[in-house]
Amino acid sequence: MPIRNIQNSFRNKNLLFIDIETTGLDISKHEIIEIAAILVNTKNMKVISRFVIKVKADNIKIADPRALKITGYNNKEWKKAASLREALIKLSDFGKDAILIGWNIAFDWSFLGRDYYKLKIEPEFDYHKLDAMSIAYAKLIGDDKYNHMRLVKVGPLLGFKSWKIHSALDDVTVTYKVFKKLMEL
Repeated sequence: MPIRNIQNSFRNKNLLFIDIETTGLDISKHEIIEIAAILVNTKNMKVISRFVIKVKADNIKIADPRALKITGYNNKEWKKAASLREALIKLSDFGKDAILIGWNIAFDWSFLGRDYYKLKIEPEFDYHKLDAMSIAYAKLIGDDKYNHMRLVKVGPLLGFKSWKIHSALDDVTVTYKVFKKLMEL
C-alpha cells in the first residue's frame, strides 16, 4: 500500500473512530455484518459526521450463533444490507485521509484489511491507527478500580453507563467518548 499525503501533518487529519460487528471471531471464516464510524475534527474533538451500514454476509450459515445473538442479527434488519464491496467503498470515502481509532483496533482492522485486500480496494484512510484500549491502559494502569480493559468495563467507570453493547454505532460512540475523557486525564 502506498503512503498517502505524507506531507500533511497528522495534526491536520481528522480522526475516524470505527467499530465493526462480525459473524464470529475467526478471521479465517467469519464476516463483517455491520460497520459504524464517527468522523471527528482533531483540533476540537467535535463530531463532523456519523456513518453506519449493515453488511450482507455471504456465508451466514457458518456464522457463530452466539455472535449473531450478541449482535442482534436478524434476517429482517439485514434484508436490504449493502454488499461488502459497497460498504467498504462508502467507508473509505467517508473517512478519506483520516487516522483510524478503535477499541482493540487490531481486531477491527484484521477484518477490514483482509476484506479491502481480498476485494482489491485501496482504502483511502491514513496509514496510522490508534488503539483506544491501549491508551486507556496507559492512562489507567495505576488505578485499582480498573481491572479489565474491555469497553463494557472501562466505559461505565468513566461515566458512560448504558448503551446497546455490540451495536456498532453505540460501541463506537462510547469509544469516542471514552477517548475524549482519557485525553482530559
